[in-house]
Amino acid sequence: MDDATRTDSGDQRRGACGACTPPWPTPVACAVVALMFCGMVATHVLGLEDIVTKAAYSALFQFTLVYAITRMCKARQQTTQNDTGYERLSSDIDERVVDVADNDAREEEEDACEQPVQRPRQLYLDVCKAALTALVVLHHCTCVFANNSWYVLLPSKSSILAKVTNSVLAINQSFFMSCFFFISGLNTWSSLRRKGAAAFLSDRFWRIGLPLLVFSMAVSPACQTFVEVAIARRPRPGPYQANPGVCWYLFWLLLFSTSASLFDSARFHSSAPPPSTNLRIYVGAGAILGFVQIFQLVFLTGGSFFSMPLTIGSLTMDVPFFCLACVAGNHDGWIDSFVERIRMRRATIHLANVALASFCVISIALLDLKSLWGSVFSIAIGVQCVTMSMGVLDLSRAVADLLGDDSAWLKFFASHAYAVYLVHTPVINATVLAVAPLIEWWQGSALAWSTQGVVSANITDANVAAVAYVIVVVVAQAGSWSFAWFFRTYVPYVRHII
Repeated sequence: MDDATRTDSGDQRRGACGACTPPWPTPVACAVVALMFCGMVATHVLGLEDIVTKAAYSALFQFTLVYAITRMCKARQQTTQNDTGYERLSSDIDERVVDVADNDAREEEEDACEQPVQRPRQLYLDVCKAALTALVVLHHCTCVFANNSWYVLLPSKSSILAKVTNSVLAINQSFFMSCFFFISGLNTWSSLRRKGAAAFLSDRFWRIGLPLLVFSMAVSPACQTFVEVAIARRPRPGPYQANPGVCWYLFWLLLFSTSASLFDSARFHSSAPPPSTNLRIYVGAGAILGFVQIFQLVFLTGGSFFSMPLTIGSLTMDVPFFCLACVAGNHDGWIDSFVERIRMRRATIHLANVALASFCVISIALLDLKSLWGSVFSIAIGVQCVTMSMGVLDLSRAVADLLGDDSAWLKFFASHAYAVYLVHTPVINATVLAVAPLIEWWQGSALAWSTQGVVSANITDANVAAVAYVIVVVVAQAGSWSFAWFFRTYVPYVRHII
């Protein structure tokens, strides 16, 4: 291969890399993201959120459908070309191998637009994602018995169980989705630098947009019909209604990823040392987020904000955590040094988590959160969001070090966590269907299911409700991970997406 050919090849690669660099200056990208968020708030306040959401899902459906078909056709065409050209390529491979090796070596030296090397996987982050996914399953099982936003509800007259379930929900809501966004944002800009904006968004729409559409358009409506017909035994189900359900997280992750692609991540890349883990700094940051959360709870009403539940630890925590993760993950070695410093102060962090969780439980059980104590509670939740996330990262690192890199259990839970997030909704509903006859037998009377609206029935015996809650949690956890394994193993093409 001559020098002219190598020069042309290098110029083409540099041109492709330059095309991947976003043309948006940082101030313009910040303005666009800010205007987009302000527009979302305005549509929510004006009551236009449903119309805008339906239009967004319609556009996303059409785009993702066309993209999925195009990607499958290209994959099939590539496979055909590889099969037909195998003999021709193998016939002259011996005479080309020296030129190819020499060309690659020269291009690596001359290429001014060299892509970053992919970082090795950090196993403790995989452990953290698996643990948070298990908490998601626990959280939604608890929603069934806490009478809190699920497809089917089984509240009881037991005040003790109600306080326990509400405390579990409050502690989980304070940090677990924010921690999810933090982990997702850590590799966002490094992935953008490595792939380029176009390939990055292409991968995100394939792995996030397609499951989001399938769940919103098919799985969630099917779950609603299932609980109405199979559990409540209604003669006719309600009208079809697309609903993202638990996959609101995927919608917002796709929105965050699209916003991040507007920025030139290379400008923010640095090897600066990580910030300090001084607890006073993080307590202050958490308190500020908790204070801002008061305004969210007062002014952003309606139950959800573009599918995101408007509860404690939601919007005002999720957005800063993702932004912090993007900046932190863009500094080489930041997260590893950060977790190592947390390990040196783990006793203080975990004691703070115990104290804050205890305050959360006491506040829900004894205090009037509609009074001034509600503001104090919100600020404490902001602090708890930060310290709980630090505690989960520390425990995940300890588990990863204990199990080791070759642990089959670690690999299993890490590889199936995303699938569990997608399939646990129908598994929980099926578990409730299986447990309902046992509840009726234990309490000696039939469950009086509601005839319209949300599917619900009161459990009259408090002891039966407590036992049923434990059974649903255990069976749903085991069933979700088992079904996720089956789904990824035996359903074609699923493993390539999730």
